[in-house]
Amino acid sequence: MPFALKNLIGRSAVIEGKNLEVVEVLQDGPQIILKQTDVKTEILDNQYGEANSMTYRTWSIPLRSSIDNDLHPIIKDLLTEEEAAGLLEVLREED
Repeated sequence: MPFALKNLIGRSAVIEGKNLEVVEVLQDGPQIILKQTDVKTEILDNQYGEANSMTYRTWSIPLRSSIDNDLHPIIKDLLTEEEAAGLLEVLREED
């Protein structure tokens, strides 16, 4: 994983009024998976497609912004300035 992103697993922040936690880092992209930890809002179906329980909402967030050659704003919120600069440098070297 680039720039030891695995160390982000478990890190949390309040973003847009939601308590979010990094639960996984995926090589594909690369991207991170965020889970909302304050409210269960999604319905989880059982194997028969019937509503079974409520679960936390998740999002997959790419490391890079789709608008410019910079980190995604949510990624920046999870990193210190030093970590963000180091990660951006690593990503630019991979291009």
